[in-house]
Amino acid sequence: LKADVKPGSFEVKGVLDHQICKNVCIAAKTAVAFPITVLEGQAPPKRKLPAEIKILSAKPSTAGVKAGEAFTVALEIEIPAGWHIYPTTPTTTGTPTAFEFEAAEAAGKVVEPKPKVHPKEEFLDAYEYHEGTLTMSVPLRLKPGAKPGPFEVRGVVDYQICKDVCIPVKTSFAFPVTVLEGQAAAPTRPAESFLVMLGFAFLG
Repeated sequence: LKADVKPGSFEVKGVLDHQICKNVCIAAKTAVAFPITVLEGQAPPKRKLPAEIKILSAKPSTAGVKAGEAFTVALEIEIPAGWHIYPTTPTTTGTPTAFEFEAAEAAGKVVEPKPKVHPKEEFLDAYEYHEGTLTMSVPLRLKPGAKPGPFEVRGVVDYQICKDVCIPVKTSFAFPVTVLEGQAAAPTRPAESFLVMLGFAFLG
């Protein structure tokens, strides 16, 4: 529960975001709600996880960026010794690493080092993984609405960290940029580019 929830009767509301499949797969969202009683006082500090990655640095490719303009942030990640995480692409086991941002959206594929491969075992298929220290470059685009001036981009790495067991973890990070005046031109979509090419061919 968040700290601003007041003591007394309270209804927790949420959404189950899922895909349901038979002959076809359909994306669906189902509302969930249940009542609880909020007690007085604060909960004890959150129990420390047995392992979690450390964000050593978060460096944007440019200090100044317009809303809607694409840029990248290079994240230097340290994985605890003996543990591993999975790449951003699907592998045979484990949950792919993903990135979430409050005021930005994905602008392309994450660039990451070539993952290592764990060989196939008797009851386990081969799988790809990362360990040690590595850098992932995440392409981003600031969403409209960011006001010109100093701005902090906040993000979360959503991943599974594994050793003898696998633990789902979310690690927060942030980095500063300066939002510039104006709006970046909207990126040209592939379909539009194809139509422009046909237009030039026709004129030719």
